[in-house]
Amino acid sequence: MRIILGHVGEIRAGKGTVGDLIDLWLKENGFTGARESFGGILRETLGRLQMLRQNGWTANGGLGLCILREILSIWSIENTDSNLFLLAKTLFSDKGYGYGHVETNRHNLQKLAQIMVEPDAFGPYALAHAVAQRAIKRPVQVIQLDGVRWLEDEETIRTFTGYRNEEHPDIFGIILYTTADFYVRLKRANERKREGEAGLTEEQARRDEEQKNEIYIPQIGSRADWKIVNNYDTLEPLKEDVYKFCEMFIRTVLEPNDSYI
Repeated sequence: MRIILGHVGEIRAGKGTVGDLIDLWLKENGFTGARESFGGILRETLGRLQMLRQNGWTANGGLGLCILREILSIWSIENTDSNLFLLAKTLFSDKGYGYGHVETNRHNLQKLAQIMVEPDAFGPYALAHAVAQRAIKRPVQVIQLDGVRWLEDEETIRTFTGYRNEEHPDIFGIILYTTADFYVRLKRANERKREGEAGLTEEQARRDEEQKNEIYIPQIGSRADWKIVNNYDTLEPLKEDVYKFCEMFIRTVLEPNDSYI
C-alpha cells in the first residue's frame, strides 16, 4: 500500500513543520516518502510567467507559446490549441495578470489558485487533479500534499480508498488537520519575519484568512482523519503528537495486520 497524505491547516499553523517531522519518522522507520504541494504548482506557473514578462515575449509569439505549453504540462492539462487559447485568456484577462511583471507573492499565488479553477477556465478540480497526477507517479510509500484548501482538493484525496479504488487500489488517502489559535499564529508571523509578514497586524491576518481559497480550511479540517493543535512554543511536544499520528495511521496502512484486512 501507498499513502497520499493531504495537509490542511490555517496560515502559519505549522503544516510545514509537521510535514518535516513526518519525513523524519518515515526515515527512522525505514519507509520512503516524498513531498508535493498545491503551492508548488502555483509557484512554478508564476515562475514561467516571470520568464514571459522579463523577456518581453507575448502570449501569441513562438517562445510565448512554448511557455504556455509548459504551464499546461505543469497542470497536467492536455496540450491542445483550445486549451492554449483558454490558458492565455485566463492568465491575461482582466481577472488575470495583464502584461506587467509578475511577482511570486501570497497575493499572486492566491489569485492564480482562484482564476485557474473558475468554471470559465479549467474548472474546480484543476489544481487538485494536477497535484494528484504528480503524486501517483512518485515511487514512494508516502506522498505528502501540502496546502489542501478547496473542497475539491479534499474530494480528490478521498477518491483514493485503497482496495475500493479500481484504478489505484494500492493508494490510500488520508487528511491531517494542523491548526493553532489565531493569536498564536499572528505571534509566529511577527517573530519569524518572513517576507511580507514582518509587522503583520491583526486586521491584515484576518483579511488573509478571508480569502476565497482559505475559507474552507476549518470545514475540511472538521472532517480530517486526525487533528493536531499546534499551540506549542517548542518542537518536542509537537513531535510527540506527530509521531503518535504516524504510528496510529501511517504504520497501520503500510503494515496492516490481519484485523485490518
